Amino acid sequence: MVIREPVAKLVSRPRAAAVLLGLARIAAPAPAQPARLAAGPTGAAHGPAPASTLFLPLVMKQHLLEKLAFESDRDGNAEIYVIQSDGSNQTRLTFNPADDFAPAWSPDGARITFTSKRDGGFTVYVMNADGSNPLALTSATKTDSWSSWSPDGQHIVFQSYRDGGGSEIYVMNPDGSNQTRLTNSPAIKEQPKYSPDGSKILYSYLSTDFFNHTPQGEIYVMDATGANQTRLTFDQANDFYANWSGDGSHIVFFSQRAPGGVFVMQANGSNVTHLLNGDEPDWSADSQRVAYVTSDGINIANADGSNAVLISDHHMNLDSWPRWHP
Repeated sequence: MVIREPVAKLVSRPRAAAVLLGLARIAAPAPAQPARLAAGPTGAAHGPAPASTLFLPLVMKQHLLEKLAFESDRDGNAEIYVIQSDGSNQTRLTFNPADDFAPAWSPDGARITFTSKRDGGFTVYVMNADGSNPLALTSATKTDSWSSWSPDGQHIVFQSYRDGGGSEIYVMNPDGSNQTRLTNSPAIKEQPKYSPDGSKILYSYLSTDFFNHTPQGEIYVMDATGANQTRLTFDQANDFYANWSGDGSHIVFFSQRAPGGVFVMQANGSNVTHLLNGDEPDWSADSQRVAYVTSDGINIANADGSNAVLISDHHMNLDSWPRWHP
């Protein structure tokens, strides 16, 4: 398993979702012989799924029309795409020479926030779910990214380096107004994610020793107001990329602890269990499936790690950060 590169080496790279975290992608092994669904590329999108779709496990048959957003460098720079959970209708949404990455759905599925460098720096944007009407919500001078919507659609939480030093977690209204700081410490706070009931925010916490190659990445949770910041993981290896299950009872995350890959724990941090080999996990809204990436591309599996299916056959350096439609 390869430790991600220092941030200074990554700033110029298009794999921008890893830039702000300051880590190089970890090439976790793919699940053994996953089924392959994605058809070959035809222009900016992919054609329909092959005939093997007819022989999918039952769990996949029940959810063929579910949609995911993801980021991809397949057309030369990072852009936002959507894909059906059977691997069909892979469609590009953003068309800008600058990198667009880290998509996040609004709770009604009508809009997507994402991070863009089209204004020179890292900026949080919002667009309609079809890619139309992209609008900047924050300033390019602030270095903002990794957005997440509250379940009522009234707030967007994001991280920002605007204060110097480590990144802090901020919240704003969906139109970009009332940007308010929630955290205040020298450490780096990354990837904030609202709980399904909106009462808490999950995030990754990287100590100031992290860039000296000391494993200090851990998962934290706090109230939506920023109060009661609580550490959930206590391992010498790095833990990050955390997401809630749809019912808020469990948390899925990536860890470098043995054997490495995707782990699941209860919402209070207890009962940590290895789930599967992969990275960047996201739980479906019904808590029945997990989307994740491997060295082969984007995969979907049952919540217990079974029935893994490869839905996008681009290498994880091209396709990554899959996020389920709500």
